[in-house]
Amino acid sequence: MTSPTRVISSPTASRVTTIIQNTTVISPRSISTRSQLEESISTLQNEQERVQKKTFTKWVNIYLSLHEPAYYINDLFEDFRDGTKLVALLEVLSGQTLPIERGKKRAHCLSNVDNALKYLESRKIKLVNIRPIDIVDGKPMMILGLIWMLILCYQIEDSSMFDESSKDNRSKAKEALLEWVRKKTSGYYSSSESLRQIDGLDVRDFTSSWRDGLAFNALIHAIRPDLVDLRRVTRMDVRERLENAFTVAEQQLGVPRLIDAEDVDVVKPDEKSIMTYVAQFSRRFPDLPFGSINKEHGELLRWVSDIRQRLTLVIEAPIQDIQAEYKEYVKQLREFIEKQKQWKAFERKESKSPNFPGEKLKELKDFFDDITLRMNRWRFKLDTNLPGELGQVADWINTAEEVLSRGINFDRLKSSPEENIQRFNQLNEEHAAIFTDKEVMLKTFQRVKRDSSIINKQISLEHLTNLNERLDIIMNASEERGRYLEFEEIRWKVQKLFVQLEFFIMELNKKQGDINQTEKLYNEYQRKIYDEKLHINIESLLPELNRRAQHYSQLGKKDDHISKEFNAYCENIRKTMKNFNIDLKTKENMLQETINNWKIYHNLYDSLEKWFSEGEHILRRSSEEKLNFFVNMEHWSQIHEKLRLAIERLITVCDDEFTTVLHNKLLFINRRWKEIVESVQQFKQNESIKKKRDEFYAGRAKLLDTLDKIDREMQEHLPCTIKALRE
Repeated sequence: MTSPTRVISSPTASRVTTIIQNTTVISPRSISTRSQLEESISTLQNEQERVQKKTFTKWVNIYLSLHEPAYYINDLFEDFRDGTKLVALLEVLSGQTLPIERGKKRAHCLSNVDNALKYLESRKIKLVNIRPIDIVDGKPMMILGLIWMLILCYQIEDSSMFDESSKDNRSKAKEALLEWVRKKTSGYYSSSESLRQIDGLDVRDFTSSWRDGLAFNALIHAIRPDLVDLRRVTRMDVRERLENAFTVAEQQLGVPRLIDAEDVDVVKPDEKSIMTYVAQFSRRFPDLPFGSINKEHGELLRWVSDIRQRLTLVIEAPIQDIQAEYKEYVKQLREFIEKQKQWKAFERKESKSPNFPGEKLKELKDFFDDITLRMNRWRFKLDTNLPGELGQVADWINTAEEVLSRGINFDRLKSSPEENIQRFNQLNEEHAAIFTDKEVMLKTFQRVKRDSSIINKQISLEHLTNLNERLDIIMNASEERGRYLEFEEIRWKVQKLFVQLEFFIMELNKKQGDINQTEKLYNEYQRKIYDEKLHINIESLLPELNRRAQHYSQLGKKDDHISKEFNAYCENIRKTMKNFNIDLKTKENMLQETINNWKIYHNLYDSLEKWFSEGEHILRRSSEEKLNFFVNMEHWSQIHEKLRLAIERLITVCDDEFTTVLHNKLLFINRRWKEIVESVQQFKQNESIKKKRDEFYAGRAKLLDTLDKIDREMQEHLPCTIKALRE
């Protein structure tokens, strides 16, 4: 079996091989002819490669621009080598996230490409002879073959024009696309007026049939006749005709220009490039009426146009038979509900498609919203034309439904608590004004409903049943809304106080300033906590807040996120207030301590600094003066220690401006204290040594005197008499 990759890489190779194989006699002339033929084939292959590379690059960039983040490639063969752009392309085409490695090493590149190819294989897309190493090495034929398979699978085969049988057989993709083109332009080779405008138009392939540009213009005319003047087009030259088609398609139909006139106006235009370009038309404009993008879109547009016209007429028309008209309303309502389901499914599908214009989805959504309003107006017309008490109840039902459908209509999370308090007060007042009478209305309706003379005379049973169902819904919804508004009203009263307290605690948690700023903050603390009782006011509201949250939870709604949010809010406030109360007491003590430390600083610093200066002066005076001055050294040691501790504590709580000043002050007093202490200690040590030295010399002198006396006495002659010895 012939390799698909070879067919992709070399579209003319098989024909050339056949020619060469059939040549049995080789002469010098045939060798020359063969050389020329091979040169022509090589030139043709190079030209096809150039055109395909340019076309495929543009096609790839269309989808890469939809990636998040968007990518762009300049060189198809180089920019796909690391695999990241290939993975990104597949993510856009498939809508799935694929694994990717961000490294730049060859192993990372091979891993990325391998992941991409394995994903394609998992989608039953066979890539014969295309290996990761071929893509990483940037082999042109392999990369072009890979991109062509992606175009074939994700654009041509996946087009909504093909039925399931054609999708199952990939070989039919080309024939299916060609058949779609022929159907689109079939009028141009029939006996119609268009035949005389473009004589002989017959699209038989994706090469020479497109060379003169007539087929491109005919295709655009088939989609939007107002965009192309066929008589004028036939008088253009080939390049001008091609340029006209590509420009109109891009600017008016939103079909990107993947090919250029000079790429088509050649002997044999590249088949794959033209198929890639034409397939864009098949995806955007299947066989549909004017203004639609695809078949389902066209059907929805037709239905929307028809129903809007009918509703306009019926809303304005007077009621002839209210029961008959209500039956028609019910019939139309059921049809509308089914179409809404179809629209929602269509919106989910096409919102993911890069080929479906977003403005068309919005347009259709606006149409369905408008139909909803018109259906409600029709129902209102029928309700308010009911007689007597039925009409009064029906009118109240419509008013109640309008209020309930209105919602909150403002973003409470983006509004201030004060604004929310005001708005929820207004909503509560409005709610009470309307729904205070709901029990009266319910009793009135129950009484009227039991009156057999009314059913099928003043109102149909189906209409009465509808009012009954709507009334039941209103009873439940109004109760839910009332409990919701009750909670929100008190929640924002709590939140208003809570925000004030939270902001104040944030201020308390900031680094402090000087004594004036700290005293100001402390006074603010006294005012908010003891005078205004901010935290106590919040706690006084918490029981009612919890009661209303529980009241809403008692509605018993399954998986109710609102009830969970209410209970979570209550729990969060409870826990936060518990922490705040602890924090407030801590902050009060801290403020008091900081003020005391500032007072210590201001009271002691100057006196200690003065004592330092006097002490340094005394150290240069006499010993007696030093002893007298430094006799109370222990007292000043206590002063220094008290001041040091105060400054150190201030440094931990003050802002950077004051911390720097205090730090320098602390270094200053510590240095001077150290110098004074060392000097005094040295002085006292010297005094002690001097005292001991004086005592030594005094004792020594006394001893010497004694010795001298003994020596003298020993040298004297004493008479050997008792009296002399006694003396």
